[in-house]
Amino acid sequence: MDEMKNNEFETTTSVEPAAPVTLNQPAAGPVTPTPEKKPNNSVKIIIPIIALVLLVAILLVVAFATGTLGGGSGKKEIAEAIAATFTQSGDALKDVWDFDEYKEMFKDKQMSVSADLVVLDDLDMQVEYNIDDTVSSLYMGAGLYGIDAIEALFYTDEKEFSFSFPDVMDYVFYVDRATLEEDIWNLVDEGIIDEEIAENLIILNQSEQELNGAEGDVEQGGKDILEAVKSIYQKAEVKKIDGKTLEVDGEDVNCKGYAVIVTPKQIAEFFIAYKKVYEENEGFQNYFNQILAMQGGYDSVDELLEYIDPAKELQNLADEAAEKIKEDIEICFYLHDGLIARISYEKDRDNYFEWNIKGGNFPLENTNLTLMVDGYEIYAARNGDKRKGLYTANYTLGLDYETLYLDIEYDTGNGDLEVEAYDYYDEIFFNGNLYMSDPGSELEIEIYGVEIDYEEILYGDLVISNECGEIVRPEGDDFNLLEMTEDEYYDILGEIIYSMY
Repeated sequence: MDEMKNNEFETTTSVEPAAPVTLNQPAAGPVTPTPEKKPNNSVKIIIPIIALVLLVAILLVVAFATGTLGGGSGKKEIAEAIAATFTQSGDALKDVWDFDEYKEMFKDKQMSVSADLVVLDDLDMQVEYNIDDTVSSLYMGAGLYGIDAIEALFYTDEKEFSFSFPDVMDYVFYVDRATLEEDIWNLVDEGIIDEEIAENLIILNQSEQELNGAEGDVEQGGKDILEAVKSIYQKAEVKKIDGKTLEVDGEDVNCKGYAVIVTPKQIAEFFIAYKKVYEENEGFQNYFNQILAMQGGYDSVDELLEYIDPAKELQNLADEAAEKIKEDIEICFYLHDGLIARISYEKDRDNYFEWNIKGGNFPLENTNLTLMVDGYEIYAARNGDKRKGLYTANYTLGLDYETLYLDIEYDTGNGDLEVEAYDYYDEIFFNGNLYMSDPGSELEIEIYGVEIDYEEILYGDLVISNECGEIVRPEGDDFNLLEMTEDEYYDILGEIIYSMY
């Protein structure tokens, strides 16, 4: 949301590296035998022309916004206009959303969250979560009609996961993270769990360990990819085209037009650069693999790598761009008063991209973006306004037949933030308020209601603080959850059932 960012569109254009795209034809190259895979889990990486154009256009925007680029008259003017569009918007949003105190709220890697919630009017829930860097504990309590029903306590650090149910039993179940993978496969051998569950548990542990401390590598990978995009832009041809009359700041204005011409060879160079980053940056490689595994429905990165070689697929993309894209891609930029008013591309009526930047109190205050891929439409819009100490922002995200809405009202005087979100298609509604109960260190969130199919399912309060409370490890007789025998499982299950009567 706006309030947590200087750059309104950081989520759209950030160089958290572009995620892999699942597509619709097998990649070129020699066919080698691979294990049989369920059809709905197959990952095929060929990018339709419009998706490719969107990727290039968005990365160009980011490249421009990170610094003015040189070039001929049109090339320099486009770069400076996009840099100004984002800089002015970021500065304006910083003034509107006074959240500077919260930027480094969790810099010490400490946090506490407490929640008092009511679910379906009958179930009361209390939650206490505390984290101090790599150590955390979570308490959950639930009661029906005001009568306590069950309590659970979870704990985790770099060495173990553990949990217990204090009112039900005296046991503490734990998992040794150092031997987790070996223990899980032993359970598979004994027939206690199946292979799919085992792979899911392993990838959860691997994901946390691999990504912990790899943020710098991922960020560097994004920067390296941006450099490749900047290089493409420097080589691209820019030419003047007919201007257009567009709406900016509520008025119809004449806008100058330029076209950036990207060749198939330059697109191929981008994927070669992406492949190089993938092969040379281990942290980025882990990130890319995990995104691709989740996107393709694989249970783990190891399973993904049994079926495809991402580096090879990136090379295939480069080869296909060079061989199968027969025409240069023309991305149009329309400028007014040193700012961007529109970015667009059109192949045909079923494949096009258009981003209108309509201005207001700042350039990106009112904007909409449409992407049509083979007749499937993705639409995003934002409208904002500031009046009498209240700032409003309304977001719309359309996915062909389904539309999501998010409305925000911010009181610039006391910092209260009211949020409503709704999805008419799935009949899901949310509204709540955020208070700066202790500016810079504590936020209070009041959930007025969450509705599904017009039935209220949740309401209550949450308090988030940058001070860690007491971290508690469960007490009792320790049992390694992954080393227990089947008989021990049944004995403990029997005790749980007995204690509930």
